[in-house]
Amino acid sequence: MPDSPRQLPVGFNWLTCAMLALVTNLGCDQQGNAPETDLKQGAVRKPDARAAEPGVIPAPNAATSPLPQWETPEEWVKLMSEARNLPQAQSGRPRSSGQPKQARRPITVGSMLGLDEGESEQETEPDLFPQYYNLAATGSNAEFDGTIQKVEAIPDAGQRAVAYCAIARALLAEEAFERAKPWLVEGEKLLPQSRDSAGHEQLLHLYAKAFARSGDGNKAVEVAQQIANLDLREKTLISIPGQIAKTGDVKQALNFVETIPDRNSQSQALRQVTLVLARSNACNLALSLTEQITNEEIRFRALEGIVLELAKAGRGKQALDVVRQILFLHRRPWFLRALAKSLVGTGHLNQALEVAPLIEGSGEQSTYLMEVAIAVAEQGKSKQALEVVQQIPQRETKENALAKVASALLNAGEADGALKATQRLQYDNQKVRLLYRVASALHSRGEDARKIAVLKEAVAASQRSGEKPPLFSVMGVLSMETIPTEQGTSTQLKSSFSPEERQLAEYFLQAAQQKK
Repeated sequence: MPDSPRQLPVGFNWLTCAMLALVTNLGCDQQGNAPETDLKQGAVRKPDARAAEPGVIPAPNAATSPLPQWETPEEWVKLMSEARNLPQAQSGRPRSSGQPKQARRPITVGSMLGLDEGESEQETEPDLFPQYYNLAATGSNAEFDGTIQKVEAIPDAGQRAVAYCAIARALLAEEAFERAKPWLVEGEKLLPQSRDSAGHEQLLHLYAKAFARSGDGNKAVEVAQQIANLDLREKTLISIPGQIAKTGDVKQALNFVETIPDRNSQSQALRQVTLVLARSNACNLALSLTEQITNEEIRFRALEGIVLELAKAGRGKQALDVVRQILFLHRRPWFLRALAKSLVGTGHLNQALEVAPLIEGSGEQSTYLMEVAIAVAEQGKSKQALEVVQQIPQRETKENALAKVASALLNAGEADGALKATQRLQYDNQKVRLLYRVASALHSRGEDARKIAVLKEAVAASQRSGEKPPLFSVMGVLSMETIPTEQGTSTQLKSSFSPEERQLAEYFLQAAQQKK
């Protein structure tokens, strides 16, 4: 047992403060997944044949000069801190650069709406867009009137048209259709004056969508027909039925679909309508409309959207039934990942697992099951997550899944499950950082005995793989302790090390010295 805490020398308070701050954020630099190079398939390294004996902390491989003498944790921390402060010339990149930062381009009304206005002679106020966009939806009448006055004072007709469009879009987002329509009409009158300005066609696209969103499909088509770029015009016409569907007038939306001459464009428009319906919890109607989609791949994409909405709504069984209608699942990694998260997130793990046999190829099945396991681990369910990992057929994917599951469990506060997952890893280079993170988690829980055991295991894995220990976080894990107080607990620097702790401290100091 360490001796009772002793008073630190005057002038060394900075060290205690630094270590306290370190422990407060213990392991923050390792909260993400294991390094990407460790997790990529084929990027793992096989264990070194030089296995360390259990319970023995080996010395670092390279010969080094004799270590500085130290007696207390305080002195050890100071030496570690000095060893960690490498000269700037040794770091790969200077800490600060004399090069001036690149100036950001001012935010204009057009840029916020996705328009590329170029270098116009007359810039609008950089903060104007967020000001009137927010006030249009949530501001008081007086504030809104003041914003309108600013918009009306914009001298450039194109920029003023953009501003009116932004106001209308903000109101439409709040379903304030009656308030939005006058500003659309006012802005649309300005469009002929901005015909020669940059971004005019994109502005026509936005106005057409906004008119459709307000329920005025005829005006939307009229504006869309003014777009000279054929691809953008087609894209705009395809978007109109989906915007109309958002108003609840599905019949009008479907009537506009029939006016689109190209069959593939019809299919894309129908897909947008089905997505709007699915997001409005009208999934059964959306499913019936997919039967009218003639392009097979577009129909599958429409079904993907419906499946994800069903899964989010907790309708896992129906979602699985629809998944069975989608072919070539192995070509849809984004969809499968989203599906795994949605099904697991709504408590439908069994349905998530039933998707796996529908996927062609063991590699694609393995990747999907890894996503399921990660989603389960993110909920802190270590036993279930590890059971899913065991179902992964491909060996290297299973190894990567164990590392990612361990990381997710640590993030969820499940250090015990994370340790089990980490100990099942075959390759030491994947183990190292995870073991140090587990030790950090155990330290924060005050489990010193288990922490030391895990640190020793991490050191052995470091030695076998050649991976360097994370010295900065180790300093806090090894040198700080949490003690009970009347107010709760207090974290402070230890007054002494146990023999095992001292042995570890010597190892880490030698590793730090080798970096100098």
